[in-house]
Amino acid sequence: LLSALLAPAASLGGPRLPGVGRAMQISLHSVGTVCAIVTDRMQLLSGDRTVFGTLSPQGAGEPYVLRDPRGRPLFTVIPSGDPGEVQMVSRLSGGKTLERAAVFRRPPGRLPKEHFELIVSANVDAVMMLASFLAMVVFAPLF
Repeated sequence: LLSALLAPAASLGGPRLPGVGRAMQISLHSVGTVCAIVTDRMQLLSGDRTVFGTLSPQGAGEPYVLRDPRGRPLFTVIPSGDPGEVQMVSRLSGGKTLERAAVFRRPPGRLPKEHFELIVSANVDAVMMLASFLAMVVFAPLF
């Protein structure tokens, strides 16, 4: 299980990390090993604070794209019609898209409260998908 360390709402998005600024950390539950960091500048960092990529909109009102440090697009975060639900897709040659992950809002039932379910395709980094979704929820005007 993964967990995200979020600060109280009054801090506007998370604690300050030295050299990073406001951020949230994603770690292994009960072990505390940091797997990823998401900054308020929408940067995704590895646990050792190496920049993996940056989320930014393609244009005003457009979906966000995760780009690697060289600026190459890795995948696009596309909001669905339902609040809080997104698809994360990569563009392939020929204009085709490949779904990498999807997030669905789920009602109480299997879990006692409303929650989000992240479904990640095979051979896709689940931590990166979770970090991207949390960045959109906490630091971007997605919802």
